[in-house]
Amino acid sequence: MRNIWQPNEKIEGRYSLVHLIGRGGVSEVWLAVDTLLQRKVAIKTVVSSQVSGEDLDGFLQGAQLIAKLKHPGISAIYDVGRDSDYRFIIMEYVEGRTLSQFEKGIEFPLGYGIRIALQVCKALLYAHQNGIVHRDIRPHNILIESYSGDAKLTGFDIAENFGSLSRIAGAAQILSSPAYKAPEQIAERASSPQSDIYSLGITLYELFTGRLPFQKQDVPSSFEDRSIQLPKPPNNFRGDIPPKLSDIIIKMLQPDPANRIGSISEIITILEELSEEFPAIRYEVGEQSSKIEGFMAKDKPRRDIQRPRLKVFLCHAIEDKTIAREHYVRLKKDGFAPWLDEEDLLPGQDWDFEVRRAVKATDIVIIFLSQNSVTKTGYVQKEIRLAIDVAEERPDGTTFIIPVRLENCDVPDRLRRLHWVDLFTENGYPRLVLALKRREAQLYPPPQGDAKKPNTMAQFLAKLAKHKKSISLWEFLESVRSDFYFTLWDPADPWEDIDDYLSILKERGLIEIAGEKISITKSGLKYIQQYNV
Repeated sequence: MRNIWQPNEKIEGRYSLVHLIGRGGVSEVWLAVDTLLQRKVAIKTVVSSQVSGEDLDGFLQGAQLIAKLKHPGISAIYDVGRDSDYRFIIMEYVEGRTLSQFEKGIEFPLGYGIRIALQVCKALLYAHQNGIVHRDIRPHNILIESYSGDAKLTGFDIAENFGSLSRIAGAAQILSSPAYKAPEQIAERASSPQSDIYSLGITLYELFTGRLPFQKQDVPSSFEDRSIQLPKPPNNFRGDIPPKLSDIIIKMLQPDPANRIGSISEIITILEELSEEFPAIRYEVGEQSSKIEGFMAKDKPRRDIQRPRLKVFLCHAIEDKTIAREHYVRLKKDGFAPWLDEEDLLPGQDWDFEVRRAVKATDIVIIFLSQNSVTKTGYVQKEIRLAIDVAEERPDGTTFIIPVRLENCDVPDRLRRLHWVDLFTENGYPRLVLALKRREAQLYPPPQGDAKKPNTMAQFLAKLAKHKKSISLWEFLESVRSDFYFTLWDPADPWEDIDDYLSILKERGLIEIAGEKISITKSGLKYIQQYNV
């Protein structure tokens, strides 16, 4: 099918098209850039050749109805547009991946899966309370944001109750995704809040088990299966699913709508109880990945497994923006997720609002200090004051603040109680990185069973032997962190274990530590040969 639009076209002189995101039964969705507000948007348009002008107007009426929904778990509608040939809506573009884009067979970590399910349920309940039936709940219409790992519900059937467009869309949806449809949707093309509950039950079944409850994909066989029987309980396929969760999913999949759970609110009550028992670790969606970083399916080979990146807010005086930018690039290269206003703020965005939001979402605030950033009275400039204020509003231990001196300068009173890092010294940056890694280990412990197998002293010494001369202790420890981190550092207190380990090596005469330099001894080299490393 030929696309309605082409890349680089400009819609209404404002929206520059980038590429086609997807195509439905009667619609296309494009990624575009709002050149006025300098932000990415998604544009959904109807294939006008398949519908009447009256139904195109109905499309816009449906969009106006959905636009009234204001909920953090529902992708927003910004605007609508029309001309003689087509109708379109401008929607929030969510950076991330849909659930359908993750590798088939993945079992989401239990706590994180419950978190996603709870967010989707709350969004759907809000829609139902406002008289909106989604009609197309499936993984394709649940987005996971890259930065936060949160779920957003999208893909509402905005054409519902608007003539032939609704009938065309409904038929296309059933043919394209019968696996997620309720029996009454397939048999009667009728939808209600109960049909949404059924489709959500199918989606949650797959979310937690990595498989669909009914394996037949064609419409007749699929309808026959689900209209007369219940699937096997989810905990038959995954042992750690609690009975309460397994039971609630089965109740959502009752063939008769009258026998299903009465309201989404009942499901939310159960999920909130389970979320206390199984707290979620935050996971991020890789920008170019089809997996949640931090886990893979149990039956798939482990590859490219990463924990979520530590979010680091960088604040500085305007005179120090060059060096702040340099460290933004350096931290990003070293695997962190830094935030810097010059890099992450778009033209037209409210500075105070966006900075406050970024600080609230971050894990660590780094405050660059210099003669420029500290006034004669000892107060830091506006951005730094704001960052400290917002960070201190959060509960103790939620946000770490690390003062980082760029040069020899005074430390403001509000920061003097904190241990700071002198970035202008030789070991300043390695010490900062180790502090960040320590915080990362506390916030994002590796998934169970993901820790590396213990490494011997010989393997550790072999890494050191690659350096012919003595090397900075901090530089060396950082270079071997990825190989030895889970063995040498306790995530609760990485300093204690590594100090003990180095003391043992030194006492045995295998290494020498002079000042902040480390080197291997002749005994250490013999030790390596002894173990054939």
